[in-house]
Amino acid sequence: MAKHFTIARPYAQAVFEQAQSGSQFEAWATALQVLALSVADDRASRMLHDPKIDDDALNDFFYQVLQSCAQVVTETLGEKLKNFLCILVHAKRLEILADIETLYHRLVAADQNIVEAEVVSAFAMSDAQQQEFYAKLEKRFNSKVSIAFKEDKSLIGGVVLRSGNWVLDGSIRGKVSKLSESLLG
Repeated sequence: MAKHFTIARPYAQAVFEQAQSGSQFEAWATALQVLALSVADDRASRMLHDPKIDDDALNDFFYQVLQSCAQVVTETLGEKLKNFLCILVHAKRLEILADIETLYHRLVAADQNIVEAEVVSAFAMSDAQQQEFYAKLEKRFNSKVSIAFKEDKSLIGGVVLRSGNWVLDGSIRGKVSKLSESLLG
């Protein structure tokens, strides 16, 4: 994973700079998402490894996927998107599109002063509970937040909050684990 991020970083940076210069953050985000999802498909993945399929055919295929899924994006980004896709195809870097997408989102979040956080709870949260987390985390970080809400039944109860290196474990599983460590250690 770290190796893929190292390879993906210059591509993500280049896309970010293109998006920044044209204020096209959403269009590029959509393009990267569609491409990453397309490459993750089993059939597309087999195409990437098929020696009978040349780079031009791959380029055409993935551009057609983009056009069918996000025509407005292909019209908005035009040649820049075609060139980016061509570079990835010829450099055999399509498989790291998910990493490029992840790094791109991090660059956009940092540029727009948005803190990305993850809230993992034992059970699904209501809209009111999610809104409460938004308000509290925005106050805590003194910034806009983007939160990914996830469920993990093994937590038993409570929540685990993560943002970068910061972790707050308020889960029952975490408390039981800490109690066990203090009793045994």
